[in-house]
Order: sequence, then C-alpha cells, then structure tokens
Amino acid sequence: AYDKIKTLGTYKVTDGGISADIVLSSDGKTAYVANKKPGIKILDVSDSKNPKLISKFDTDKIAKSIALSKDGRTL
Repeated sequence: AYDKIKTLGTYKVTDGGISADIVLSSDGKTAYVANKKPGIKILDVSDSKNPKLISKFDTDKIAKSIALSKDGRTL
C-alpha cells in the first residue's frame, strides 16, 4: 500500500517543529497538524501544490497527536 502513496504538496516548517500527526477536514481542504514543540498549525490545503498557513497556536505541552470532532468544529 505504501508504494501507492504520492506527494501532492509540501509545507516547510520554519520554526523547528516536527510534524507528529495530521488530520484532514471532511472536505479535504484544511489540514490540522500536531507540530510537537511549537504546538498546532492549521493549513489551507485546497490547492495541494501550494498549502498555506491559516493559523497556529502554542500548546502548553508537546503536541503529539490531534483529533477533530465529527462535525469539524472542535479540535
């Protein structure tokens, strides 16, 4: 199965974080990234070749995993 995976786009993290977990919105247009030490990043991935940072916020502790509610309103 892994041989069928292809890269659609990339986003360069410039603040030293390491992406630990990624969740896509149900419409596939927004990616929520647990970025370890710096916290959470929210990316617009509607143009997969050119992802853009929408928002970010620091977490009190290391962000190792992330989950999105079924209705997509709660992270």
